[in-house]
Amino acid sequence: MITNDIAAFDLVKPCSDRWIKNRYRRLGLFLLIMMLVALPWMATAQETQAPNRDNQAEQISPVMIPTAPVMLDGEVLFEVRGVSAYPAEVRAKKVSNQIEAFALDVSRSTQSLRLVDESGLTTVFAGKQPLTAVVDADGRFEGGVERQVLAQVYLKRIAEAVEEHREQRKPTNLLFALLYALGATGILASGWWGLRWTFNRLDAAIERRYKTRVKDFMVYKVLIFQADQMWAGFRGTQQACRFLLMFLLIYAYFNFVFRLFPWTAYLGKQLFHIILDPLRVMGKGFIGAIPSLVFLVILVLLLRSVLKFSK
Repeated sequence: MITNDIAAFDLVKPCSDRWIKNRYRRLGLFLLIMMLVALPWMATAQETQAPNRDNQAEQISPVMIPTAPVMLDGEVLFEVRGVSAYPAEVRAKKVSNQIEAFALDVSRSTQSLRLVDESGLTTVFAGKQPLTAVVDADGRFEGGVERQVLAQVYLKRIAEAVEEHREQRKPTNLLFALLYALGATGILASGWWGLRWTFNRLDAAIERRYKTRVKDFMVYKVLIFQADQMWAGFRGTQQACRFLLMFLLIYAYFNFVFRLFPWTAYLGKQLFHIILDPLRVMGKGFIGAIPSLVFLVILVLLLRSVLKFSK
């Protein structure tokens, strides 16, 4: 009799344990489903709040006056404002072309630059040719500077830029720039060959000495990384270092050579931004995608947990 009771109790106990496990499993599934439903709603709420903050910032920001730079050889001399009938870009381009034409005519000295003051207007002349005009509104845009003072600053800046423009294009300076470029090319070739020779010797020495010593990485008899995978990762890192050094060598070469000649000086000065700006955009895009990536990781983990509980 006692033996039968014990046997019956043994049959009931597993059933009760199974029932409790099923209850906890259902509770866990319910919580996971609720989290999956709540996460998109929370993301939508954050997205709706962000435009509100942007709208508030736009309402607070002051009205910006459209301006455009007047440039010579890629250098900004000053900025001019515009109106709806005469946009700033059109005005700046016209002034830039007039200053460039004056700079290319070496027969006209910078001593011919002068100011002509009229009622409400001060014009910068190169001989009899007007280069740019300054009105009272330009002075107010520059922080309340008087029109005549601002025109004098423009005249001085134009004279300096024209002198530099002509100095860079003298045959003697161009010849020296060509010699420097040839020397930089020789240094580039030597550096390229030296890097290849160094890394080839280094690769052979490391592979001969350390490749046979790389073993599988295991933790408590669980294989984490195979020896081939670890060696491939090390070689990949080494190749990345080689590529980075060669890239820096090429960048330094072009940055130096472009700055030697007046026609490519602006490109040399902007080379850093030309390379860095795409990387900055990619970095911002990656940072902006982090919330979505986190949501996907959480979703994958939750789905794995659901599949595990459902077994």
